[in-house]
Amino acid sequence: MAFLSACSTQPRTLPSQQSWNQASTLKNWRAKGRIKVKIAGDTHSASFDWQQFKQNYTIRFYGPFGLGTSWLRRTSSGVTLQVPEHPLQKADTPEHLMMSTFGWFVPVSPLQHWIKGIPAPEEQITNQEIDELGTIKLLQQAGWTVSYAKPTMLNNWRLPGRVVAKREDIEVLIVIKVWSRK
Repeated sequence: MAFLSACSTQPRTLPSQQSWNQASTLKNWRAKGRIKVKIAGDTHSASFDWQQFKQNYTIRFYGPFGLGTSWLRRTSSGVTLQVPEHPLQKADTPEHLMMSTFGWFVPVSPLQHWIKGIPAPEEQITNQEIDELGTIKLLQQAGWTVSYAKPTMLNNWRLPGRVVAKREDIEVLIVIKVWSRK
């Protein structure tokens, strides 16, 4: 009985931390799928191809939000957004570029972590729910509530197939159809 009660008092953060550590080692990856952004009743959607190389990324949006193929890139020299029939735009953050171009905010910086099912390291976690396998089902961070569903395996990593991030009147739905390792 003492053994059982000792086991029941073990914190559930250990499996979660192991899962985070595994997914955080995935530095070079590629995800393809669909993204839908709902803002105050308006819906915008696109297909995407996200290629992550450590801290840098290239996200290609197909038919994004009615604009044609666009590219969002982060390199050591900053963030750029290339939209058809517009000059190349530069900024310090992808959020600023999305706001100035499309008029709405998408949390791209933390999404590069959230899409893998892990918290953004630079933000404080305000709440989380862990499933029986030690992966995050729900995460509250930076004012966003992020939920995960349809997990898939890529080598030894358990990655989400669906990510929903909500904040006030903004909802970002990401459906990952293909995960690959670069």
